[in-house]
Amino acid sequence: MRAILLAPHEPRLAPFTCTRPPGAIPVLNVPLFLANQAALGESADGLSVIGESADDLSSISGNQPGNMAVDTMGVQDSAAALLDALRNCSDGVILMQAHDRFDKAELAVLTQNGGILSQPDADTGGLAAGPNGGRVLAICSLESPPLDGLGSGPSTNDIVEHLCSRQGQGKLLKATRSRAMVYPWHIIEANVDALQNLSGQRIEGSVQDGVSIEGPVVIGSSTTIKSGTTIEGPVMIGDHCTIGPCAYIRPNTVIGDNCFIGHSFEIFDSVVFDGTKGKHRSYVGHSVVGSNANLGCGLITSDYRHDSRSHVTLVDGKKLDSGRIKLGAFIGDEVKTGVQTLLYPGRKIWPGLSTLPGDIVVSDKTG
Repeated sequence: MRAILLAPHEPRLAPFTCTRPPGAIPVLNVPLFLANQAALGESADGLSVIGESADDLSSISGNQPGNMAVDTMGVQDSAAALLDALRNCSDGVILMQAHDRFDKAELAVLTQNGGILSQPDADTGGLAAGPNGGRVLAICSLESPPLDGLGSGPSTNDIVEHLCSRQGQGKLLKATRSRAMVYPWHIIEANVDALQNLSGQRIEGSVQDGVSIEGPVVIGSSTTIKSGTTIEGPVMIGDHCTIGPCAYIRPNTVIGDNCFIGHSFEIFDSVVFDGTKGKHRSYVGHSVVGSNANLGCGLITSDYRHDSRSHVTLVDGKKLDSGRIKLGAFIGDEVKTGVQTLLYPGRKIWPGLSTLPGDIVVSDKTG
């Protein structure tokens, strides 16, 4: 069976897709593309990737030890690359997006039985609309995929919808851990899903006296946890980090490699990408912070409405209900925040921008 991963651009994941393709967004500090290669395991014996640009493809084409190598790549300026790949799948195919988050166990069931993997509660994203509502995340044919009746010059959407109509009838698998990745808060949710698979503690770095560590926690190599710090799992902290002293790392938090989270810095239910530094007393909750950001002293991400309703945020210039009662900020790569910066819930700062000391960010900063 051959796996085909589509790698389209997803602007609704901005500001993080301003500087990387969506397949390079990390879950548990591993880019989604590589995580999905690993999730496929031995389910496929060949892998094709079809992206929108050569740059996108080159930036997600790396491999981890034990993962399948990418043996075919194509640029998706039309549906021709996808059709060519499908025609070479005489022993079956699984079609999915490189940047959606897939659970290994769900993929194994799908590739054993064929059919459609659907996320019932999603209203956008994935490959296409589901046959019974929701969205299709993956399609698996155990034989050569049926391409007859497509007509001339079909679009990629036409091909996906055709496969949905011809495959998986009566074989609809509802996803519980796999999910479409469309909006910035999905980065938090995908990481939280993955954290639920942690058990026990794996500490490869050094932990000073006076540190409290509870629940499932992973601490990477050459990372130092300084005295007075409290870590409440599930939490993952990468390699070559400094945490504390007296930091508070609360549940459902993932911190990347080469980060410095300093004195009295509190993080909760958030994802921090590689290389980011916040050396002083601050609060980041229900947020995503990009790579190599510098978070000035006193930064606070506001995350709760006084009326307890779910947060609304701008996406593509339109107000969108996130469905989340707690929603923080989305801070792009290499952003620098001045001391005492306050961000309203759901606000975004585009890569490379900065705030002044005492700034109150009431709307997205895009330039």
